[in-house]
Amino acid sequence: MKKVIYSALVVTFFLSLFNWYEEGHAQGAFFSTVGSVFGGFIATYIYIQVERKGRLNCIPFAISALISVFFALFAYTVYAFNGRSDSLESAGHMHIFMFPVFHTLVSLVFVFLALVVSLVLRVWAQFITKQSA
Repeated sequence: MKKVIYSALVVTFFLSLFNWYEEGHAQGAFFSTVGSVFGGFIATYIYIQVERKGRLNCIPFAISALISVFFALFAYTVYAFNGRSDSLESAGHMHIFMFPVFHTLVSLVFVFLALVVSLVLRVWAQFITKQSA
């Protein structure tokens, strides 16, 4: 599963780089290229750390990382192949700056939800084992 996540992160990065080039090298838009994978990277990093520690259930974190990475992949596939925006000053360029921020916030929300689900699963498992004993 990690190879799929890593591959999606790399493809998203290159789609974002292509979009940056296609939109006319807007100033500060390289932030978008790096920021396009930042939310997915954070979610993936937290998933890997939870998997290594082994204290929490890592499946919710894996799902949150997959959702985060494929959300960015889908968005940048649309952005990269929809053509160039009309004008450099139009609202069509808003995705260059807003999507990385929005994606990072959504990724953090998914990671928080994964933490809540993982904690609920852990407490529920301990409760069931105490009930059966």
